[in-house]
Amino acid sequence: MTSQINLNRCRIAHDLLERITKDDKINVVIGQEPYGKSLIDYHDDNRDSFINVDNKYKVLKSGCGEGFVHVELSNCVVISCYFSPNGNVADFERLLQNMKKVIRHGGKQVVMGGDLNAKTNLIGSKTTNQRGAILQDWILTNGLVILNEGDTPTFQNANGTSIIDFTVASEQLSRRVGTWRVEPEIENFSDHHNIRFEIQGTPGETTPRLSQTGWSIKPAAITELTAAHRKHPDEHTTIQQIKKLFPIKTLTPRETGPGEWYETPLFNIDELKAALKERKKRKAPGLDGISLEVLRACITETPMVFLKLLNDCLQKAEFPAAWKRARLVLTEKPKKDPQGQTSYRPLCLIDELGKIFEALIKNRLEDEMRKKGLEHVHQYGFTKGKSTTSALLKIKEIADNTKKKAYQHREICIMILMDVQNAFNSAPWDGIIQSLSDGGISRYIVEIVKSYLWDRSIVTAEGEIYPVTCGVPQGSILGPKLWNIFYNKILNVDIGKGVETVAYADDLALVVTGKTPDMVKTRATQAIQRVSETLRGMGIKVAPEKTESVLLTAPRKIPGIVLDTGERSIATSDSVRYLGVMLDRNVKMKAHIRRTVEKANKMITLLYRLMPRVGGPKASKRRALAGTVISAALYGAPMWHQTLKYQHYSNLMTGINRKLATMITSAYKTVPTIAIEAIAGTIPLDLLVRERVEMQTLGSEHKANAREATMRAWQDRFGAEIRRGRLLHHPSHDGPRGIRELSQKNKKTGK
Repeated sequence: MTSQINLNRCRIAHDLLERITKDDKINVVIGQEPYGKSLIDYHDDNRDSFINVDNKYKVLKSGCGEGFVHVELSNCVVISCYFSPNGNVADFERLLQNMKKVIRHGGKQVVMGGDLNAKTNLIGSKTTNQRGAILQDWILTNGLVILNEGDTPTFQNANGTSIIDFTVASEQLSRRVGTWRVEPEIENFSDHHNIRFEIQGTPGETTPRLSQTGWSIKPAAITELTAAHRKHPDEHTTIQQIKKLFPIKTLTPRETGPGEWYETPLFNIDELKAALKERKKRKAPGLDGISLEVLRACITETPMVFLKLLNDCLQKAEFPAAWKRARLVLTEKPKKDPQGQTSYRPLCLIDELGKIFEALIKNRLEDEMRKKGLEHVHQYGFTKGKSTTSALLKIKEIADNTKKKAYQHREICIMILMDVQNAFNSAPWDGIIQSLSDGGISRYIVEIVKSYLWDRSIVTAEGEIYPVTCGVPQGSILGPKLWNIFYNKILNVDIGKGVETVAYADDLALVVTGKTPDMVKTRATQAIQRVSETLRGMGIKVAPEKTESVLLTAPRKIPGIVLDTGERSIATSDSVRYLGVMLDRNVKMKAHIRRTVEKANKMITLLYRLMPRVGGPKASKRRALAGTVISAALYGAPMWHQTLKYQHYSNLMTGINRKLATMITSAYKTVPTIAIEAIAGTIPLDLLVRERVEMQTLGSEHKANAREATMRAWQDRFGAEIRRGRLLHHPSHDGPRGIRELSQKNKKTGK
């Protein structure tokens, strides 16, 4: 067992260390800031860091420098380090450089623990400071893996908490480190908590045989990146979540007797083929266990049999009961309290043939909504040709328009985010049917939707059946369209002058403009009240505790605007998160880029375990894994692309690509960025951002042309560096295109 602790120069903590070490059978102590000289085996020049080793372990050699100490054991090198919060950046970089020599020239696997007073999100800190940015680059370029797990603070005093202590290890050794944990429950009289971990087995027992590893992208990526999302709650938690997520409402009995005659146009074979084509492969089956692949083969072989079956159901206005019984899958939402109201997302999986029937109905409903103008212009969710980026750009357009006027006529613009409580699971069925009827939707569609909604039930993993009396099934095909037409009512409400609504599914934003803070406050308060009243009338309600607001633009510096919603007061904040993007004052998007870089660095840390410098997956698979980070980093690019004109933020994005390219190629820090990007085949992020903007403007059908323009720009940039003499040129490596062609040629020839 290995223990890591910063004693904070505390005499009691120092004296207590010996007893804790003995009682808990600690073999190695990695410590910082001891009190005095006693009870220390090895220490650095300043006695800021130390290492204690149990007598039964033989220390082959030891060494130290300013701020760090290291000892060599039989199978690894242990390093302890400390850097004062008052030190300067030059001294900090010198410390890292000295420790790098130990790591590179020791010839053994390394485990290192310390407190460098550097904050980085890679170890769990909420922010990244200058030292943290330097440290995270140093960790990644030296092939080290961060062992910190979870978000338990390692430091705690009267002023607050933070994660400041870190543990890293060499790639191979990290695979043998288990149960890394922070132990705040152990009293040590220091303001730093104990950290403990075990190094299991010996290198020979666990080092993989690289020739037989059988690296596979999908299993590895799923295991590392989505393990938390695959946790299934126990039976008690499932029951509690069902009660929270699926409220019981009194239903109007569905009329089943003969009524007014109406015409029912039957489905044709082309519609069936289109519905089948829409279904994506490898989706989880319903209760019957029949996969889409099996059903597709059956329909392809005997299409008329299935077409007759589905048309019979349509004519009778009956959605079969077996297809309304859904298998419930509760997926845990990240960073949510497991006992909270919305800690799980309920997915309802029905049989595949039922999904085909849903798709047929959805296509008919969608066609009528389009013809009758029922696709609201302010609804951006579940609508063809629209996306989250479209919604965000609309908000930006409103905010930018306030700045285009003459200075004396410029207006203040704020955005209010309103969260509907348990929206999809609470929508009353009577309200959905009424919305269809009021919109002039054909009677036969209204009747089949009635059958689709009424008498639904969910089946848990334990086989328990629970009735459902409201809401649209999450994970269904028809549900999103039913929600949109139901939600139109709130988008059609007159909420006053100077207020516009923007919705993505149930995520509602109110964008309010006005000449003065008082005018904005009055308009916003009235809009919130009208929206809340309308939602209550629809049978759903706002979660007031989740309502947020942000000041988007103002012609001059003004104090924060406080809105009174009746239930609580809401002050405008510096930034809010909407549809996965951080919106800040003047829509500069600087907060979003900082958050994107932090998120990307965390993903890079996870991926590093899948892409060790020695061995591991091939370059092609490394590139595919790196693509997950690039996709996340580029999200919402048309919203924030202009912020890259600032060199600082452009460098932050370039840093992401450089780290990924380094991982793909296993290169060293000294390789120029433009060269390593070409070798790795990772297009510079600023060029990809420009490509995304062009596609957003011209449409996805111009994707090929946009990519060609990107490649030309990349090639030109590479050529410019060669002409400046910054890169050596080889005729066979004619920039990114040449390297890519050579790579493909070598792949074919087996080189």
